[in-house]
Amino acid sequence: MSAPDQPAKPARVLTTDEVRAELARIRPGAPGALKEAIDGHAARSREDPRELLNEAIQRALTTRAIPADVPFDKVLAEIARSIASSINVGRHRTRRHVVDLPIEEIVDLLPAGGYVVAAPDDIIERERVRQVCADAIDRLARDDVTRRALIDAIGMGMRGEDLAASLGVSKRDLASMRKALKREIQRIWPTVAEQIDGG
Repeated sequence: MSAPDQPAKPARVLTTDEVRAELARIRPGAPGALKEAIDGHAARSREDPRELLNEAIQRALTTRAIPADVPFDKVLAEIARSIASSINVGRHRTRRHVVDLPIEEIVDLLPAGGYVVAAPDDIIERERVRQVCADAIDRLARDDVTRRALIDAIGMGMRGEDLAASLGVSKRDLASMRKALKREIQRIWPTVAEQIDGG
C-alpha cells in the first residue's frame, strides 16, 4: 500500500539580491542554451530577441518567485516562453479579417456562410467567463515557473514524452506534477464554477 501524499515542502526562492547576482552573470547574446531558447521563442512570437530577453529579466526582478533549485538560465528561458505564448494567444484573439464589401451585401451573406452575429450581452458574458478562467489559471500557476510551463504546454496540446522533454523532467516527475496540478484544480474548481455561473 502506498504511503499517503505528504504536503510538498515549499521550495526556497531567490532573494532580490540573489536574482540580481544571477542576472549579473548573464551574457546576452553569448552562444548557449539560453540564447537558443530566447531566439526560438522570439521567432515563434515574431518578437525581437533582445526585447523578449529584457522583458523576461524585468519579470524575474519584479513579478516572479524564482526557485533556488532551478538553473537560472532555465528560469529565464521559461519566463520568455511564457511571454511568447501570451503574445501568440493575444495576437490570435485580436486577429482581424477585413472584408471590403458594402454593409448591405455583408448582412445578406452572413446567413449563407453560416455566420451568426452575437448579441452584445453574449459578447460581454463570454469575455467575463474568459477572464474568470484566465484568473483561475493564474491562481493555479502560483508564480511557479515550472507549473506555469506545465499549464502552457498542456494548453498547446503537448502530451507524454514531448511534455516531459519540454519541461526537462522525467516521466515520473511529470506524473507527480500533473497529479499535484489536478488536486489543485479540484480544490479551486467549486469557486471557479460559481464565478462562471455568475455567482
